[in-house]
Amino acid sequence: MVTLGEGRAAWSEYRVARHFEGFTLREVRIGTGRTHQIRVHLSGMGHTVVADTLYGAPAKVVGMPALGRCFLHAHRIRFRLPSTGEEVTVVSPLARELKEWLGRLGGIGG
Repeated sequence: MVTLGEGRAAWSEYRVARHFEGFTLREVRIGTGRTHQIRVHLSGMGHTVVADTLYGAPAKVVGMPALGRCFLHAHRIRFRLPSTGEEVTVVSPLARELKEWLGRLGGIGG
C-alpha cells in the first residue's frame, strides 16, 4: 500500500509471472479500483510499468521497439451487475503489440 498525501486507501496484490533481465512480468489483483492504482502501487515499490512516464518510467527501453502505451493489460475483469447482482467475467487475451514486445524481451533477457 502506498500513501500519498490525502489519497484514499487501496489494496493490490501481485505474483511474479516471469523474470526477464531488468524486467519482471507481474499479475496484479486489485481489491478497490482506484484511479491509477496499479501504476501507483508498483511505482511506490520502485517497479514502474514499462513506458509509464507519468510514474517515472522512460518512454523507450534501449534495444526494444517503442510501445506507444504503458505495458498494462486487463486480462480478466469480474464484477456484479448492480441491477441483478449477477456476476459477470470478461476475459481478454494479451494485445498483439504486448505479445510481440514480450517476445523480443525474451530474446534479449531470457
